[in-house]
Amino acid sequence: MATIISYGSKALNPLGAVALTIPPGQNIGILDTSVVIPPENPASFSNRVELKGSINIDQIVTPDNFNVVILRAGTVIYRSHIRLVGTANPEIKQINVLWVDGAPLGVINYQLGIENSNPGTTFITIVGPVVFTATAIGGDGVI
Repeated sequence: MATIISYGSKALNPLGAVALTIPPGQNIGILDTSVVIPPENPASFSNRVELKGSINIDQIVTPDNFNVVILRAGTVIYRSHIRLVGTANPEIKQINVLWVDGAPLGVINYQLGIENSNPGTTFITIVGPVVFTATAIGGDGVI
C-alpha cells in the first residue's frame, strides 16, 4: 500500500502585483518547498514526489512567452514553454503545472520559477495567489 512519506507546501498572496524582470537565459524562483525522504523508512526506496504549482500572470510585456520551471537543488527538472496571447486585456491568466520526480533520500528542496527563454529581458507581472506543493509518496503500489 502506498503511503505519504512527507508533504511540503508554500503559498504567496501578495497585496498587489509583483513585477519581475528576468534577464535572458535566467530564471527567477517564486516559491520553494521541501520534503524529507528518510532512509530509515522502507517506503522511501520506491518514492515519487508529486509537485503541483499554480501561478497567476496579470501582464507580460513583450515578448509574450516564457518558461515555467521546477528546480530540484538548483537544477531544472521540469520546463514548460508558455505563450500568452492577448495579455493586453486586464484578464488574469492562471498557469498550472504538475510533475512527478523520483527523488534521492534526504531533504529535497524544490523551487517553482519563471525562466526567460528570449534573447532580450522579459518583464512579467504576477498576482496572488501562487501555490507550490510537494507530496512524497512511497511503499508498495508506487510505480
